[in-house]
Amino acid sequence: MGNVYEKVIVTIITTAISISLLGCEAENKTANTTNIKQEKKEAQTDSKIQQQVKEPEKNDTQADSIVQQQIKEPEKRGNTVGNISNKGKMVESDGWIYYAVNGNKNTRGIYRTKDYFQTSELLVKDVNASYININSQSLYFIHMASNDNTGLNEIPSLMKYDISTKKLDTLKTDTSYVYIKDQTLFYPKKYSEHGGFDIVGIIKMNLKTGQEEDTTLKYTGWAQTIDDSILHWNKNRGTQVTKNNITWSKEQYAEISSAVYHDEKLYAVVDFSFPFEAHKARHGIYELDVQQNTEKLLIQDVLQMNITGDTFYYVKNDGVYKRKISGGSEELIYNKALEPSKSYLYFIAEDMYLYTDNGVILNLKTNKSNEIKDKPLTDDAMLNKVLNAQKELTYIQTRAFTGNSKSMGRFSYGELLTPAYNTKKALETTLSTYFSKQFITEYMQSEYVKEIDGKMHYVIGDPGSKAATKYIKITSSQLKDGKLVAKVETYNEYENVTKDVEIEFSYENNQWVVNKMPSFYLE
Repeated sequence: MGNVYEKVIVTIITTAISISLLGCEAENKTANTTNIKQEKKEAQTDSKIQQQVKEPEKNDTQADSIVQQQIKEPEKRGNTVGNISNKGKMVESDGWIYYAVNGNKNTRGIYRTKDYFQTSELLVKDVNASYININSQSLYFIHMASNDNTGLNEIPSLMKYDISTKKLDTLKTDTSYVYIKDQTLFYPKKYSEHGGFDIVGIIKMNLKTGQEEDTTLKYTGWAQTIDDSILHWNKNRGTQVTKNNITWSKEQYAEISSAVYHDEKLYAVVDFSFPFEAHKARHGIYELDVQQNTEKLLIQDVLQMNITGDTFYYVKNDGVYKRKISGGSEELIYNKALEPSKSYLYFIAEDMYLYTDNGVILNLKTNKSNEIKDKPLTDDAMLNKVLNAQKELTYIQTRAFTGNSKSMGRFSYGELLTPAYNTKKALETTLSTYFSKQFITEYMQSEYVKEIDGKMHYVIGDPGSKAATKYIKITSSQLKDGKLVAKVETYNEYENVTKDVEIEFSYENNQWVVNKMPSFYLE
């Protein structure tokens, strides 16, 4: 979902076919009503963007025909705007499913499979990929480099990988989004800074000629494009959605995580919560009426969505649901709590998939997962789960707010302000991405984690040298009594010590999760 500070503006450039409006991550900015009105005036008077009108294809007989229209061209099966709106970590073309795996330099990359995950191969090594597009047998994506020592993200880059020649090129640096429509590539360009904010605009690149042109005015904040006819803007003040110089405008905090322009109607997941008050205010799937500057709540408590045919697929706190766009009752199709910033919905090869940062890819129609109970994980997959689990535990510890600490027994505790950790339910949901129910129960009962006045707190203090222990590689593994037990080599650079430890995985909700692991961060 991103942070709750997001402000969004969308500008319609042309008459569009049925398209999906992309959601995005947010930045901390403050509202400024005067500047909003001024920028709206400038956008109306100065915009001279060329219109490219296309007649939409119509088939009103069956909902299935809509699905077929979405997938009739192989390269559009993965480059759907609904997928890109959810960070685009999966794409499909010519029978191949390409998907991102994030981790350390030894495990992260783009993999592909042609037998629905029975086997897979590493195609692009050592990239943290998102917004994956495929065009003419080349992958285009954003690589967010990260420092394995600090865990901090570095400058993102637009990359191109030629599948036939296996050549990887960096096309642009300091750009965080890419979308391809036919032979046109769109990406945001940073021109300058003003008052601490980036000045950005959208660049349109012809993939055949390499020629580029500016397509928009320049604004403070950052920008993304949806299809070839919608611009999605996050600005440092207010929220606006503009179509043909008519604006839906909210001069308050609002976060749009994913949205769709479907059958000439605009649907968006909007959260009107103020900072650090996630999910307290109204949030859900809204129909936005740009003409009347109003919004109508269709489905409450939705955190993320995608659309296939005439059906919403969406994430709530307790699982994944689906419901007809026209109305009716909702159906729970995946009964497990999900952290929306770690879980995504993708329409791939005629089916909707649930993808999580733990490496799980689940077909929501067949309920088949890429992880099987009676089949051991590969060493890389196991190591990646361990690394993700350790990273999450370490991150929780570092989020303890040292101001206004509370003393209980022998420790002082700081509140976990991050919405994903702030309440008992939220913290348990976040942990369930990587850990078993047994592990979570024991973790929540430890003396290092406390619920105080309905808010979660963590011990304040130096974790010690043990926290520097790193997991290096899987040395052995075996299935034993329904569990997957692995020996993992670790190394602590401060103590210059290498040793093997045991980690146990259990199979829950169609995935392998950590059931037991050393708690170096607690020692």
